[in-house]
Amino acid sequence: MTSREIYDNIVNDSHKVLIWMEKCRPKAIQLFKKERRFPNCKCFEYDNPSSRNRYIVYFYVEYSSCVDNPTCGHYCIVFFNSQRYIVNPQLMPYKHTETRDLQPVRSLMVYTYHFFQRYNERFLKKKGLSPNELVACYLSRNRLITPIEVTEKINRNKSKYGDWNQAFKIRDGFCFSCRFLEGKNVEEGDPNKDYISAISIVFTTFISELDQSPEQKMEIAEQNEAVWNRYKKEVLSLSNTTLRLED
Repeated sequence: MTSREIYDNIVNDSHKVLIWMEKCRPKAIQLFKKERRFPNCKCFEYDNPSSRNRYIVYFYVEYSSCVDNPTCGHYCIVFFNSQRYIVNPQLMPYKHTETRDLQPVRSLMVYTYHFFQRYNERFLKKKGLSPNELVACYLSRNRLITPIEVTEKINRNKSKYGDWNQAFKIRDGFCFSCRFLEGKNVEEGDPNKDYISAISIVFTTFISELDQSPEQKMEIAEQNEAVWNRYKKEVLSLSNTTLRLED
């Protein structure tokens, strides 16, 4: 399947997954009220019989005072070549060239098992968490991600990996990833005419703020500020834009 097809397939399941989430909510709250240690999370499996996709519905409570209103979400588990991946679809603002307008594009956020291992080792440091609980903690704590331009100060091997090397700033630290574009290239070779139908972003590893050098910290902060200054107006202009599956 193409990235666009995977995106549409998962989005088509979202209504049934959300119904299952609401069914699980009272049970999750009941379990949270019995817990004494927080943060804490609860996970429930859901298999869609029509699409055969497997989802994990999760609930997360950071403080005991929030047990009646847990953070909730879901993600899809995908197996490819015996490897387990976590996949989250979302629309992301994207411009193929500087002269193009910012547009919402189907995006697959794909996480490797190695990524979550590094996240736990370098930041969360929680023993006894199941793989599903570890993913739930990460997604609940890091709901806002900011794309950062990778420079030589952030990654001295930038030139080795080329344009597909990408990074994101999150609440708990910094993520390195690889970006893959899906679409059509025009014969004239003019990138301004290329059509990008979907983007896959594979998160490869995580570094905490403690793991960052002073130079990296400063550069990440500067790039983060530059991103928000550059895209604030453009991203806000997308708030009234909708994307249909057939688009």
